[in-house]
Amino acid sequence: MLRGFTITNGSATSGGGIYCGSSSPTLFNCFIISNSANNGNGGGIYCYSSSPTITNCTISGNLAKCYGGGISCDGASSPTVVNSILWGDSPLGIYLYGTSSINITYSNIQGSWAGKGNINADPQFVGGGDYHLLQTSPCIDNGSNTAPAIPPTDKDGNPRIVNGIVDMGAYEYQGPFVPAANFSGTPTSGTKPLLVQFTDLSTGSITSWSWQFGDGGTSTQASPAHTYTTTGTFTVSLEVTSPYGSDTATKTDYIVVASAITSITHNAAKTLGSGDVLTVTMQGVAGGKATFTVSDLATTTMTEVSAGTYKGTYTVKQGDNVANAIVTGYLLIETEAYSLPATSTITIDTTAPAFTVMVSPDPADIGTLTIIVTPDELLKATPTLTIKDSNQATITATLVSFLQGTYTYQTTIASSNADGTATISVRGTDSAGNIGTASKTFQISIPRILTPNTGIEQMATVTTILQPFVVKMTDNLNRPIQGHTIKWTIISLPASATLSATLTTTNADGLASTTLTLGTKTGNYIVTAEGLLKATFTATGTPDVLDDIKILPDIPVPVDQDILFTATGYDRYRNEISGLNYTWEENGNIGTLTPSPTGTSATLHTAPEYCLGTITVATLTVTRSAAVEIVYGELSSVTIDPATVTVEMQGTMAFTAQSLNQNGFPIKGATYTWTLTSTGMGTLNPTTGQNSSLYRY
Repeated sequence: MLRGFTITNGSATSGGGIYCGSSSPTLFNCFIISNSANNGNGGGIYCYSSSPTITNCTISGNLAKCYGGGISCDGASSPTVVNSILWGDSPLGIYLYGTSSINITYSNIQGSWAGKGNINADPQFVGGGDYHLLQTSPCIDNGSNTAPAIPPTDKDGNPRIVNGIVDMGAYEYQGPFVPAANFSGTPTSGTKPLLVQFTDLSTGSITSWSWQFGDGGTSTQASPAHTYTTTGTFTVSLEVTSPYGSDTATKTDYIVVASAITSITHNAAKTLGSGDVLTVTMQGVAGGKATFTVSDLATTTMTEVSAGTYKGTYTVKQGDNVANAIVTGYLLIETEAYSLPATSTITIDTTAPAFTVMVSPDPADIGTLTIIVTPDELLKATPTLTIKDSNQATITATLVSFLQGTYTYQTTIASSNADGTATISVRGTDSAGNIGTASKTFQISIPRILTPNTGIEQMATVTTILQPFVVKMTDNLNRPIQGHTIKWTIISLPASATLSATLTTTNADGLASTTLTLGTKTGNYIVTAEGLLKATFTATGTPDVLDDIKILPDIPVPVDQDILFTATGYDRYRNEISGLNYTWEENGNIGTLTPSPTGTSATLHTAPEYCLGTITVATLTVTRSAAVEIVYGELSSVTIDPATVTVEMQGTMAFTAQSLNQNGFPIKGATYTWTLTSTGMGTLNPTTGQNSSLYRY
C-alpha cells in the first residue's frame, strides 16, 4: 500500500515511476510526476501480470520511449483507477497490450477514455509545479463517493470530501465556495406597528447584503431593524454576495402582523345548497364597523350583538358558485382597517349530478330492453329520459321502479329500430338546483352471421420492442365478435437471434392481441394469427444507435507500404450500421493518411522505419482510436520468379528472389544466398542486396 507518496524524476527501461510485476498494490493520495521509461513502456506506471488499485492519485508529465506515458499494461494486467487525474503524459496516457484491460471511472484522462464518470478537460492545476486545483477546475466535486479505498484526508492532511462530493486527484479543494444565505428575525409576529430586528446568519466571505421585507421596505445593512405598519403576512428574503458568487434565502410568510380581530367562525359544517343560511360570528374590538365576505361572492354588514361580538348571515341562492371558499372578516376602527380569515372553509354545492346508465341486454335484441339509471346524489325529482335510434326515431321508456336511489325503466325495441345504434339521454336536478346530464349509446342487434376472411398483412419497423399485434373479428355488419380463440404462431426470425414472445391472447370487444419482444439481431420477424380470421404480420428489426467503431487492420503493418484502413460502425448488439461517413486523423510520424471520398476507408503510406502512432476515426458522437505499429516484419517466406522456366542451352536467364513477412508484405533490403543444386547444369552469378533485420521490434 502506498499512501501520500510523491514519486518523481524516476528513470528506468520500463516503469520509470512504479514497476508492478505480478503484484497488485493499493495507491491513494499519490503523485507520480515527471518520470520516464528511457527505452520501453509506462513512464509513470508499468504493470505486468498486475492489477493495482489506484484511488485519488495525480499522474502527470511522465514520458515513455515507446508507449503508455502515464500507465502501460501487459501480461493480462487489469488495474482499477478511480477519482484520479492522468494529464500531460506522452505518448498516450494509457496503453493496453495483448489481453490486458483497465477499469477506469470518475477520472480526468487527457485524450478521453471510455468509463462511467470520466472526463477529458484541462484539470487547471495551480501551476509552477503546484498540483493543487484552481477554483474553476472541472475535477472539483466530480469524483465518486462510493469508490474503493477513498482516504479520509487528502495529501495535505485536509478533509477528503468537502462540499458533499469527492474531488479527482491527490488534493481536495478546500474552498472558498459561494456563500450560503441565512437569517433570523425577532419577533416574527405581533400587532402593528411591529418592530423586527433581523440578524444575518450567512456563511462565506460576504461583501454586500440586499434585504426585501415583503411590505415594500428594503435595506443593505448586514443586520437591520424594520418596522411593519400594516397588518398581514410578509415574506422576507436576503441576498448576500461574496467574491465567489451570491445566494438568496427566502422565508415565506415569515412575519405576521395581526389585526384587531381575534377570531372569526361560521356554521358551515357541510356543503351548503340553495336556500341554506350561512351564519358568521366575529370577535374583535367593540364599537367598530364589521363586514364579512365569501370569495367575492357576497359582502354582508355584521351587527354588534354584544361588546366586541359581531354576527352576520347570508342565504345561498341557486347558481352561487363557490368551492372551498375562505370567509374573511373586516373591522374598521376609526381610520384603521383590520382583516382576518376564518380558520375553516365553506363550500356551496355547485357540482352537477353524474349518472351511470346501463342497458340489458347490451347489445339489445328485438323485444324488451331494461334501462337502469343511478345518480351519484339525491335528486329533486325523477330524471327525464329520452331515447332515439340512429334514424332519430323516438323510443318511449316507462319508469317501473325507484329503489335506493336507482331508477329502472323499460322500453320495447321494434324491428324498425333494428341493426343500428340508439342513444339514451338523461337529465336531472339535485337539491341545490344543479343540473346534470349523461348519455349512453348502445347497439340494437339482429341475429349475427360470421364471415371469415383471409385477414390483412401488417408491417412494422422496430428496434427492440414490437407494439402489440391485434386481430379484430367482425360479423357481416362489421360488428365485433367476442369469445373466439386466436392461435399465434412464430413463423421465422433472423439467424442467431433470440425471440421472447408472450403469447397470451385476450378477447374483448372482438379483439385478440399479443406482444412480441424482438431479439438483438436485425432482420425480419414473421408471426401469424389463426382463428375465424387469419393474418400475417412482419416486423423488420433495424440497428440501434451507434455504439462503437472498429478500425482494421489491427495488426502491425510493414514499413514504406500503402495500407488500406477501414472503419465499421456497430450498435450495442454488434449489428453493423451502414451508410456512415467518417473523419480520419493520424497521430505520430507513422506516414501519410489519405481518406477515401466516401469516408469509410483511408490509405496510409507508412513511414520508412519502425515507429508507433494512432489512427483516429469519428462520426456522429462516437470517436475511436487504434494503435498503429510500423514494423519491418518477420521473414515468413521467399518466392523465386520465375518459379518454373525452360532455358535454351548456352542461354542466360535472370531469377529474382522476394522476401515476404508474416502478413504477406514484401521485406526490403534482404540478403540472399543463391545455390545451383545440380553441377554441370551451368553457372550461377548471384547478386546481393542490402542486409536487413528479419525480426519484428
